Amino acid sequence: FGIILAIFASLCGTCGKQLFRYAELQRLKGVGWQEQGEVAKAEGQLRFANRLRLLGVFVIALCGPLLDMASYAFAAQSMIAPFAGTDIVANMLLAPYTLGEKWTVTRILGGTFVAIGTVSTAFFGPQEHSVYTRDYVVETIFSVRVLVYMLCLSAWVGGNILFHSRRPFGDTLRGLSLGVTAGTLAGNMFCVKATVELIEAAGRDGFEVWLHWAPWICAVGAALFALSNLRFMEQGMREQEALLMGTLYEGSLVLSGCMSGIIVLRELDNQSLEASLKFLGCVVVIFTGVCILWYGELKASTPKKQDEEDPEQNSATATSETVGKAEHEDDIANEPSKIDLTQEENGAIKTTS
Repeated sequence: FGIILAIFASLCGTCGKQLFRYAELQRLKGVGWQEQGEVAKAEGQLRFANRLRLLGVFVIALCGPLLDMASYAFAAQSMIAPFAGTDIVANMLLAPYTLGEKWTVTRILGGTFVAIGTVSTAFFGPQEHSVYTRDYVVETIFSVRVLVYMLCLSAWVGGNILFHSRRPFGDTLRGLSLGVTAGTLAGNMFCVKATVELIEAAGRDGFEVWLHWAPWICAVGAALFALSNLRFMEQGMREQEALLMGTLYEGSLVLSGCMSGIIVLRELDNQSLEASLKFLGCVVVIFTGVCILWYGELKASTPKKQDEEDPEQNSATATSETVGKAEHEDDIANEPSKIDLTQEENGAIKTTS
């Protein structure tokens, strides 16, 4: 049942991201009409784009997280997280028709790898569901191991923010960084998992479970991770196509969800070596899909990037070609006068003789 809820949550993510992208396309259309002087038509279009954007926020910030929280009550985080990859498949199938985007070989191949890795985790992921108590949450989450993980996570997210803040709007590398940052934050659902389990524990053991600082810190962390990724994801959907951002976002979400489940919640500690290796193999397949997508987008953007970065060289080349052409035309124009001069000289020689 938890897997079914996770799939529906993922589909909510698909709808929300496509609404973000469609809202941006409509906004650009309204800006175009505004530049053409059609003010009334532009204002109506911009209002429509804002409504679509708000609807996207509602679907992603409320509907999706509620379904996610419910799914974590029925299964381990490492088991649930990979099913966010169903968003990639849905996005790949719908975006060419809903947003007019195009499939490429690397997008199809990368999305296929992520989808295969996601489905495989249902068979090789952790099948046991631990019983969470307040003491177990304190011992598991508030530890040196998790502190080191959070410091590494902060450095990764902070580095990405610093990187994409220095890149120009619409740059491919900036879009890749935005997608990875949003997915990384969204995938760290260990606070959500702990909060849901403690709510269930309160129904089982009484509200005394929440008369402690640990559950409230988990609840704040759950809200922080769930909402902080929206800014980066929405910005990325404004600048890049949904096929790119959807795959990057969900692939990063799956990877960070699996990593946090393994490192923070220790969900593989009781698994056999064979089962752990099979699960990690699925994660590697997902990571390979994300790398294929990353490579394809960088390769596709290289010619455009070179044109943008070498305007002086292009201008110099064009200028030299223009000058050369002008000189050639001047030579052609001077040819008749040279011929006339030669003829006059020959006539003078004949007269003298």
